[in-house]
Amino acid sequence: MTANSDPDSTINLNRSGGADLNAEGDLTLGGDVVGRDRITIIRVGIAMAVAVVIASVVFNVGPLAALLPTPPPPPTPMAFEPATEGRSLIIVADFEDRSDGKYQGIDPAQYIYEQLMAQAKKDNLDVRIERLRHTVDDNIVRPTGEAYSATLVLWGWYDALAITPRVERIKIRSDYQSTEEGKHFSLADPTKVEFSIVTDLPSQSTYLVLVVLGFDAYADDNFDKALPYFSSAIESLPTNVTVNPAEAYFYRGIAYGNKGDYDHSIADFDKAIQLKPNYATAYFNRGVAYANKGDHDRAIADYSKAIQFTPNLAEAYSNRGVAYANKGDHDRAITDFDKAIQLEPDDASAYNNRGVVYGDKGDYDRAITDYDKAIQLKPDYAEAYVNRGNAYAHKGDYDRAIADYDQAIQLKPDLVEAYFNRGLVYKLKGEKDKAIADFKKVLELSNDPNVRQKAQDQLKALGVQ
Repeated sequence: MTANSDPDSTINLNRSGGADLNAEGDLTLGGDVVGRDRITIIRVGIAMAVAVVIASVVFNVGPLAALLPTPPPPPTPMAFEPATEGRSLIIVADFEDRSDGKYQGIDPAQYIYEQLMAQAKKDNLDVRIERLRHTVDDNIVRPTGEAYSATLVLWGWYDALAITPRVERIKIRSDYQSTEEGKHFSLADPTKVEFSIVTDLPSQSTYLVLVVLGFDAYADDNFDKALPYFSSAIESLPTNVTVNPAEAYFYRGIAYGNKGDYDHSIADFDKAIQLKPNYATAYFNRGVAYANKGDHDRAIADYSKAIQFTPNLAEAYSNRGVAYANKGDHDRAITDFDKAIQLEPDDASAYNNRGVVYGDKGDYDRAITDYDKAIQLKPDYAEAYVNRGNAYAHKGDYDRAIADYDQAIQLKPDLVEAYFNRGLVYKLKGEKDKAIADFKKVLELSNDPNVRQKAQDQLKALGVQ
C-alpha cells in the first residue's frame, strides 16, 4: 500500500498515476500590516496529498516474461484480427481439461466469454472480447496475447477436484502491483467443481477484467471512461459470489472525486469501508472529499481513522494538519506537520505547509526556514518561492521578496499570486509603474472575480481607471 504527495497541490481531489492524485487549488487571501501600507498578500494554498492503492487482483497474474524460457511463436493463421491502437481486447482461451473426461460438456472459457459479452453489451462498454479455441500455457500465453495486441488473456485448467483460472496481463503498467497467488477453487466435494465452473468463475472473471480496464482508464486520467468500467464490475457480481468489490467502489470513488462529484465519491468510500472496515486509504480519501466540501471536522475524523489503521501514513498527518490549519488550530497543525516530516523527511510540501502555518502565527523566521527546506528539496517549487517572498515582505525585506516572486514567475509564468504580491511590494517601494504592470498582468491571467477585484482596487489606488 503506497501513498504519494505532490507539493504543487492544494485541497482539490484529483489523479495518481500509479497512484498520485493532486491539483492546484483555490487562492487563499490574508492580510497583515507591512510598513505604512496594509499589504494584502495572496498566499499560495496549503498542499494536500491524496493517497491511492492499486489492489492486488484476485486471480493469478502470470510470471514475468523474462523469467520464462524462450516461447514458441503463436499459432498461425490468426484466429481473428489483432486489436487496433487504443482499443482494449480481451482474449478468452480454452481451459485445459485435466479431469480425464469427468466433466464432459463443461466449457469454462465459453461461460466466461458469454458473461463478459453480456456485461459489455448491457453496459455499452468500449471493449472487444474474442474467444480463442485452443489452450495456452505459461510458455505461449504472452506471445499469443502480444500477437493480437491484447490487453488480457484469460486461460487455465481444471481437474476432478479444482479449477485454476489464470489471467495474463499483456499490456503491463509499471504503476500496477499484482499477486502471484492464484485464485484456486479447491473443493472437498468434487460435485461442486461443476457449480464453481458454471457460476463463480464467469462472475469473478468478468469482475476482474472490468476492474483492470477501469484501472487502465483511470491511470490515463480518463475518468469518464473509468467510471462505467468500475460500475459494471460492481454490478457483475451476484450476491452469492465471494469476491469483495471494495476496491472497485474505492476506485470509482476516486474517479468521482476527480470529476468534482464529492457526494458520489463519499458514498463509494462509505461502501468500500463497509466492505473492508480497516481500509485506511478509503478513510484517507473520504477525508479528502470532505475537505473539498469544506467539512474539516469530518475530514479530521477520517484522517485520524486512517492513522489508526496505518500509523505511518505520512500523508494522513499532513492532510490532517491542513484541516487543522483551515480551522485555525495552528498548534495542532504544526504537530501534525512535524509528524509528517518525521515520517517522510523529503516531503517538500510538508515543509511548505508548516511554513504557511508559522507565517499565520507571525513567526516569519521559522516560516522562511521551512520554505528554504522545501525549495532545497524541490528547486522548481514555485509556490514555496511565493510563500517565502510573502514572509520576507512581512519582515519588510522587499528586495528579497521581489527576488523570490521573480523566481516563482520564471518557474511558472502564469502564477497569479506571484504577480499580485510583487505588485504590492513594488507599490510599497514606490515603484508605481512596475506595480501597475503586475496588477494588469493579474487581470490578464486570472478569471477569479475576487482576485480581479483586488487587482482593480490596487490599480484604482495607483490612479489607473
